[in-house]
Amino acid sequence: MNILIRADAAPFIGLGHLKRMLALARSLVSAGATVMFVSRFQDAGMNHCLDEFEATAIFLTGGANMVAQPTYAGWLGMGEAADAADVLASIGGNHFNWIIVDHYALSADWQERMRDGNDAQICVVDDLANRPLCADLIVDQNAHCDHKAKYRAVSQNGARVLGGPRFAMLDARYADAPRYVFQDPVQSIGLFMGGGDATAATLVALDAIKRVGFRGHVEIVSTTSNSTLSLLQSRIANEPFCSLTLDLPTLAPFFARHDVQIGAAGSATWERLCIGAPVIVVATAPNQSEVLADLAALDIAWCVSEPDPAKIAEALHHALSLPEERKRMSSAGRKLVDGHGAVRVAVALMRDALSVRPATAVDAALTYLWRNHPSIRSTSRNDGEIRWEDHRAWHEASLTRTDRALLIGQCGTRPVGVVRYDHESARVCEVSIYLDPLLNGLGLGTRLLAAGEAWLREHRPQTRKILAETLPENSASARLFANSGYAPTGHHFTKSLKGPTS
Repeated sequence: MNILIRADAAPFIGLGHLKRMLALARSLVSAGATVMFVSRFQDAGMNHCLDEFEATAIFLTGGANMVAQPTYAGWLGMGEAADAADVLASIGGNHFNWIIVDHYALSADWQERMRDGNDAQICVVDDLANRPLCADLIVDQNAHCDHKAKYRAVSQNGARVLGGPRFAMLDARYADAPRYVFQDPVQSIGLFMGGGDATAATLVALDAIKRVGFRGHVEIVSTTSNSTLSLLQSRIANEPFCSLTLDLPTLAPFFARHDVQIGAAGSATWERLCIGAPVIVVATAPNQSEVLADLAALDIAWCVSEPDPAKIAEALHHALSLPEERKRMSSAGRKLVDGHGAVRVAVALMRDALSVRPATAVDAALTYLWRNHPSIRSTSRNDGEIRWEDHRAWHEASLTRTDRALLIGQCGTRPVGVVRYDHESARVCEVSIYLDPLLNGLGLGTRLLAAGEAWLREHRPQTRKILAETLPENSASARLFANSGYAPTGHHFTKSLKGPTS
């Protein structure tokens, strides 16, 4: 599968759009996809972000008048039609299955031109819902009470929507990174206001920390692309309790080592919550206001509406003096963001290419983890935890049984689920199916059943009937079989399977 990603970075845009696209790109590549980036950098110092995709990255020229303007259209420095023409010219005759765009300045006009010029499906990564969109898939990783309703008025063709922090596209290292360990009192504060920090919010936050009289260590993280870096360095030169760290490859350890984090309400918000860092979130750009409102509704962070030293100081006072609140928010953040969002989005993009293959011995460890997950056990006839020795023996025996087909579903090269057919006779079999618990809700079930049935037609062409059974309380499985063409009789389902030439 070939994927094109269009995203920019600049001091006034920030690095967040590009960082989350890099996380998604890595997940796509790990699943066997080929990824190409197209960027129109407004700051030459930021193009190093794409070093790992150097062989397939295209850097557009032009757009010299790109500046931070009240409207996002100014971020391009040209019209959408001109940008689309540049992109299409740069990719030549390459065809893409998906074109992913993460850019507030690009709307339905650009998306339609790209679809017409490359015959690709369009995925829009957004959180504003403030302009017409012509997309097949919309991904909004921010929290919201109803993402479908949020995009209903702007989605011109009823795009599928993946919404919420479950789809926060973080670097893969966040999934298994060490989490923050709560302690009281607060020993240190972490301060990260984005890679560009065009509003000098770091300096404002330092004023706030000084106002509350905090005397512990303050670690500031930034990048060499920070437009106010020289001012910041001068400010902390004589501050013995402040340190400055630049260009970290990942912020996960930084978020884990401080008892309070102060940061801009951009993509790094979900990184902090994933690590469990108690956080004061500050809106440093207009597009972050809605993020703040949703976080406030969740009561999961201290939210500050603007980079104001008095407001940040008030929030910091609460954070320092309310240890139980810090502890509660830390736990809630970890539950909200698990670090697997990029994998989910990658699989959602590749789901139409889902295929099956016969299981092998090396699949036993993975299917053991899936099968023992509480969500799988709760819908199984045997809901007890299975011992590894028993599962391995069952798995090995299944590989050699002629009356059983044990198949692994995969999107690209990434395993996503299991479908098993147990034959009562040459013509009749019973199906059993379960997915990787991380990937529920992506529409994989119907595709896995369809891929399994295609395998049966090719490799067990004598099969004419498939049976299925669900537990009475398992309405999700009942819907899955009904939507896959199975005829229900109570909690039993039947599907007639035609031969390969029928």
